[in-house]
Amino acid sequence: MDEITVELALKTLGDSGKKYVPESDLIAAKKGLEDRLSGVQGELATSKADLDSRHQDVLNAQAALKEAEGKLSTLSGSTTKSAEENKGLKQQLVEATKSREDAVSRLLGLRRLAITAKIPKMDQAELEKMTPEQLDALETTIKHLPDGTKPTYDGGSGGGGGGSDLSARKKIVAGLGDRDK
Repeated sequence: MDEITVELALKTLGDSGKKYVPESDLIAAKKGLEDRLSGVQGELATSKADLDSRHQDVLNAQAALKEAEGKLSTLSGSTTKSAEENKGLKQQLVEATKSREDAVSRLLGLRRLAITAKIPKMDQAELEKMTPEQLDALETTIKHLPDGTKPTYDGGSGGGGGGSDLSARKKIVAGLGDRDK
């Protein structure tokens, strides 16, 4: 057997059109490529991290947009409902105000009727002109009169308001006189 020598292998490679590269050159080239590969992989990782953060920002923006659209649709729906509710509430307020005015009017009529029952000579037209506060004062005055006493009304002429019986007065004076004896 022929021993294959390096020169013979180089000659055979040279005849075939191929080139011989020493192993040390291959190892150096491999290390150079590994350094470039690690640099590119580092840049790729940085780019990937930047892409991930931007993707997360896009997802957050989309979620915020959907949330805002949801709130907007809820608000526009509730605005419509609120407008309808406000219209209904305003109608109820108008009805309640009218009802209250009717009730107050009936109450004042009943109060005037009660005063007329207690003071039969009281002019109804004059009672109609009185404010609720004046009616309160008149009712309070009537309440403070002794029971069984019918007040007289002189129509505001300032006359002595008395329909007092002179014989009763004489009896009182006579009674006082008897006491001193």
